Amino acid sequence: MLTKQLRKSEKHNPNERKDYKTVPPKIEYFLTDFGRSFTPIISQFQELGKNIKRRSSLLLQLGECLNYKSIYAYIF
Repeated sequence: MLTKQLRKSEKHNPNERKDYKTVPPKIEYFLTDFGRSFTPIISQFQELGKNIKRRSSLLLQLGECLNYKSIYAYIF
């Protein structure tokens, strides 16, 4: 499946394939300049994911604090 996806993306030029024509087969994939141009965008998506994860973790903690059993135990 990975090979299929890499070959498909090769048509759009973000990566290139180098086949060493050996037995057993040795093939390397690497990013083209065009593929590397996506690095800043991917980094921004990673930061967004980290922020969402942090916020959802805080919301879960808040939700646990607002749980009726927690409030009941806290009051009494």
